Amino acid sequence: MSEERPMDSPATRVSRRHLLAGVAAVGVVAALAVAVRNPAALERSGGLIADALAGRPPLSLATAEREDWQHAVGATFAIAHTRMRLAGVRPLPRTGPRPADVRQHPFLAVFELADGQALTGNLVYTVSTARSVEFELFLSESSDAGRLLAVFN
Repeated sequence: MSEERPMDSPATRVSRRHLLAGVAAVGVVAALAVAVRNPAALERSGGLIADALAGRPPLSLATAEREDWQHAVGATFAIAHTRMRLAGVRPLPRTGPRPADVRQHPFLAVFELADGQALTGNLVYTVSTARSVEFELFLSESSDAGRLLAVFN
């Protein structure tokens, strides 16, 4: 006769769904604990943690408007081991009406490379930052040494 052990009952089995939910809950609690003990740490996260806690989808700067980029001025962006800072966002001229599904305010993003770092311009790079999910970015050369440009039209 087989004897049913308490751990084999349906009420005590752990499903993958329950395990993942538990891990996610621990992550949220840890983020909240950091925020309560050190509110500045939540701000330094660049917003992804705050967005997740508020139930907002993560920002993608790849499709963001100029005002979102303006909020990111001063942020550090990474391409592999190379670091660059978003130095500024400049509006570009706009002529005529634009389709509803494209950026309404074209702009230029100016990046400054960290001292001693270099990137080849006129190439597409995978960029990451604390303020956005990873995205592809075409960076153009600039006449200013140590700067790269990205046009968002």
